[in-house]
Amino acid sequence: LALLPFSDRTHNPLLDFAAAGLPHLLGMELRRAPGVAVIGYYRVLEHVAGPAAPLAEWVTAAAALGAEVLVRGELEEVAGGGGAVVVHVRVERAGDGTVLAQLDRTAPVESVPDTVRALAAAVASAATGRAVSLPGGAGGAPRAFEVERELQLGIALLEADQLVDAEAHLREAIRRDPASAEAHFRLAVTTWWESKPPPETLDEIELALAGALDAPQRGFMEGLRLLVRNEHPGATAHFRKLAEEYPDDRDILYGLFEALFHGGNPAEAMVVYRRVCELSPRFRLGLYHPLSYYTAHGDTAGMEWALARADAAGEPQWLWRARMRIARRDFAGALEELRALLVDARAARPGDPSLRSDLLAGDLVAVTAVSGKLDEARALAKKAAGGKVGPTPVAWAALESARGAAAAAERWRALEVASIPRIPTERGRAEAWVELVLVDLPAGAPPARLEEVRAALAAALTPEMARRLNYALALALLAGAQGDAAGLAAARASPYPEVLAVAEAYGAARAGDASAAAAAWRRAAAFSGDGKFLLVEELELARALRAAGDYEGVLSACGEVVEPRLFEGTWGAAVGPCLLWEGDAARALGRPAEARAAYERLATLRSAAGAGDALRAGARAGLAVLSGGGGAP
Repeated sequence: LALLPFSDRTHNPLLDFAAAGLPHLLGMELRRAPGVAVIGYYRVLEHVAGPAAPLAEWVTAAAALGAEVLVRGELEEVAGGGGAVVVHVRVERAGDGTVLAQLDRTAPVESVPDTVRALAAAVASAATGRAVSLPGGAGGAPRAFEVERELQLGIALLEADQLVDAEAHLREAIRRDPASAEAHFRLAVTTWWESKPPPETLDEIELALAGALDAPQRGFMEGLRLLVRNEHPGATAHFRKLAEEYPDDRDILYGLFEALFHGGNPAEAMVVYRRVCELSPRFRLGLYHPLSYYTAHGDTAGMEWALARADAAGEPQWLWRARMRIARRDFAGALEELRALLVDARAARPGDPSLRSDLLAGDLVAVTAVSGKLDEARALAKKAAGGKVGPTPVAWAALESARGAAAAAERWRALEVASIPRIPTERGRAEAWVELVLVDLPAGAPPARLEEVRAALAAALTPEMARRLNYALALALLAGAQGDAAGLAAARASPYPEVLAVAEAYGAARAGDASAAAAAWRRAAAFSGDGKFLLVEELELARALRAAGDYEGVLSACGEVVEPRLFEGTWGAAVGPCLLWEGDAARALGRPAEARAAYERLATLRSAAGAGDALRAGARAGLAVLSGGGGAP
């Protein structure tokens, strides 16, 4: 049974919620009717051009969703009736339009919502051809008109992804009726979608659960509580069970997607996300996750799908279009596109929220650097800094590290460390320490420095934050680099597959089994969702393959580091070792031209390195061997 819009011929401003709110109200009541499966108004809306789409388009969309019965309504004023409204509800068979029931009720404006809700049993009876009674009685307890109006306006705005306005209406509904479980439910969803501080969402969850919710809503709130607390394994199990029971519930499936993605199962999460998008063609929440996942893993078809989703949602992702070129290693095309986008961003082209000058400038600097033009990248970075959108100190440290300018890299790193206490949020401070992990690990930082970073990161984490995958992963990598047995033991008990694989990789390396270490690093990379630590994992994979004598594998792994699909600060410290290893591997495989190209690129890259720089010396030694100077790989 599908709920179609209600038409309002009264044009009464108090009934401004009627077109969407009344079918939604009726649909929620019908969910309690035995033998009736409801295709709600908002689900049908996803498959038409918009709320004002012609009725024929709504009918076609409902039929395509499997509707056997259609329900639609109309409101009209009673002539001389002192503001009374006639509510007409028509129940008809999909396909041939046979009228199964025409239900007409007259009510004051303030009673219209309750009058519509009270029709649910009659609608269900007409649809099923048998007498139907609703548990708890038809229509349930009456609700104040203004509460219902504010609630329905809030729901409509929430479904349209107008979160700030939705929150205002929902809070007004709660002000008028603090016990409204439905309003608290919707406000919990809104604050979660807005990424408000967790306590704010958790408070609304508890208030919603204290009231009367239907089974899917209650289950969703219970799962959302786990998600907000970063209890992702528990959230995954909870939402899996719910999704089996309610396989077409968009919100439950989206909860499962978030639990899977942040729980370290991104490949499965993508399957669920695509199902969410089938149910809601204009859905755009969480779109960053498939964009980052498909880009990090070089999945061209996935990237194109995600960008098409953005277009369908009316949210063009210009930056990610340029990043797709980067993922394809089309650096020249990416540079051209990024330069053009920066011009558009400076012109403040309206309607393109993805045209952020800071991100565009950062990507332009990164792609220029990856293209081997470090001096040009530094010049671009200085120019961007003049416009107050320049790279962070960590990004500067990465650039200087790639050039071999150790003293300059150290100064930028120190500047970053000094700035962290001034970051206003706990999460911001923790993320800043993670950025330093990404720089320090590939640089082979001494144990004392790694311990400083590990202690600072651990101190920055609240218990809820400590359960997040990326923080657990950073601590596991630090423990492995430090040879911290206790830290690795904690990582081996992690519920996150990526963290577990990292612990196994370090354990295998310590046991001298380079092949097993390489296999574990491959697993870790495959489990990466956002690509945050992917370059670290690819670098360590190359190191393990080098130890195992797998030179083809070294070339493949280092290729992902030297020309990354997503740029992180890791690149600056990791690119040098990988270029040297590429040269050595190609030479061992008897491919001198390939080896020479790697060595020459490394020698050029380390333009600011001192005379004793090991990487620059390694490149020169390799070139000498290729020129007949002797020596073993």
